[in-house]
Amino acid sequence: MPTTRVPLPTLLSYALVAFTIEFDNEAERRAAHRSSRHGGNRKSPWLVSLAMYSNCMRLVDQQGISAADLVRGARTAPHLSGMQRWGYLVVDPATKHVRATSAGMRARAVWKPLFATVEARWAQRFGQELLGELRRALVDAIAQLEIPRLRALLARLRFIAISQRC
Repeated sequence: MPTTRVPLPTLLSYALVAFTIEFDNEAERRAAHRSSRHGGNRKSPWLVSLAMYSNCMRLVDQQGISAADLVRGARTAPHLSGMQRWGYLVVDPATKHVRATSAGMRARAVWKPLFATVEARWAQRFGQELLGELRRALVDAIAQLEIPRLRALLARLRFIAISQRC
């Protein structure tokens, strides 16, 4: 029986999905929330995921940000109507200014340290050496990509400079 090699994008996706599930499970454990399956306090925000933090809430605080600046910072169009409906933020319809609610700020405080929390668990589970090798290999590979638009984006995000400290 021939063995097939798993494509690299599949392996990267497996790792991202595993990280996201662990991140989301820990956020669910730590943060007051509600969901259709488990109910919860109606005053608590709806349960959302790492993607909503990464693409929206990490950029929005109580002082707020314009919707246009949020899209630029996230490099995608966050689901603002959902995030507002779910209790994380408010959007001024006249100015399109987006700011976090108190529930949104509490959720940000829960989400922000979870990257380090999950990475520490992975280091314990898989070994610091293996996790360090994986990080270095990915950083090195990304730094060598010859895709002009991606290189420009990474430079704007200071990824290459940051990657040298990883």
